[in-house]
Amino acid sequence: VAGEFIWFFGDGGTSTEESPEHTYQDTGVYVVSLAVRDATGCIDTLSKEIYVAPIVELVYPNAFTPDGDDKNDLFLAKGISTLISEFELLIFDRWGKVVFKTTDPSEGWNGKLNNSGLLLPIGVYSYLSTYEVPRFGKIEKRGMATLIR
Repeated sequence: VAGEFIWFFGDGGTSTEESPEHTYQDTGVYVVSLAVRDATGCIDTLSKEIYVAPIVELVYPNAFTPDGDDKNDLFLAKGISTLISEFELLIFDRWGKVVFKTTDPSEGWNGKLNNSGLLLPIGVYSYLSTYEVPRFGKIEKRGMATLIR
């Protein structure tokens, strides 16, 4: 006999399986405990704190149309940005020159040099986005964005 198991997942959920799976309904810190009774009746317990992190991902469009119609006018990430820190977005032209830079995740690029200068030409621009996520560290995203007018 392998023994008896009882898991306490810290959110009210339990299991008597040896290797259970459990889905948490919310993010947060939970104390997971395991109590085991072997064939001779000896009991041992172990508890560990786990952190269920939110899924924090910024998703960027592959094209935008800064033409003043209030539809897709900015190159701007979608996602949960309130949980990130150390944000930086750089937009590069085809020669590698930075044409836009921000540290504010709610500020998008409007297709102008530094958002206030010269209208930049239609074309493909590359971007580099970096940010910190709680308990998971630095995330780096690279991609291309097509500016269409």
